[in-house]
Amino acid sequence: MKKILTLFLSVVLLALTSFADAQDSLMYKIKYEKFKSWQRTGRALTISGLALGVVGTGLLIWGTGDSPSAVNQDWSVIAGSICTGAGVVALIPGAIYWGIGNSKTREYKLRLENLGTGFYYKPNSTYAPGSAGFVLTYRF
Repeated sequence: MKKILTLFLSVVLLALTSFADAQDSLMYKIKYEKFKSWQRTGRALTISGLALGVVGTGLLIWGTGDSPSAVNQDWSVIAGSICTGAGVVALIPGAIYWGIGNSKTREYKLRLENLGTGFYYKPNSTYAPGSAGFVLTYRF
C-alpha cells in the first residue's frame, strides 16, 4: 500500500512540475524573443548612429575649409551638423538597447537551458553506495 501511494504521489508531483515547467518555459521564451528584438534594434541604431556621426563629422571638416565656393560650404556645415546630431541621438540609445538586450538575452537563454523536470532511474552511485532508484528532479 505504501508503494502504491508513493508511486501515485510521485506521478502527481511529476505532472504538476511538468505543468509549471511548461508555464515557465513559455514565459522565458517570450522574454527571450522580446530582448532579442531589443538587441537587434540597438545594434541597428548604434551602427547607423555611428555612420551618421562619421559622415556628419566629415561634412563639418570639409565645409570649414578655405575655398572660394562659400555657398557650398555653408550647406555642408549645416548638413554635417544635422548628421552629427542625428548620429549622436541614434548612437546613445542604440548602445543602451544593445547592451540591455544582449545581457537579458543571455540570461533568459541560460534560464531556458537550465529549466526542466525529469524522472530518472539512478543506478548505484560511487558516491552513495546502495542509493539506486528513481529520482524526480526539478531544475530552476
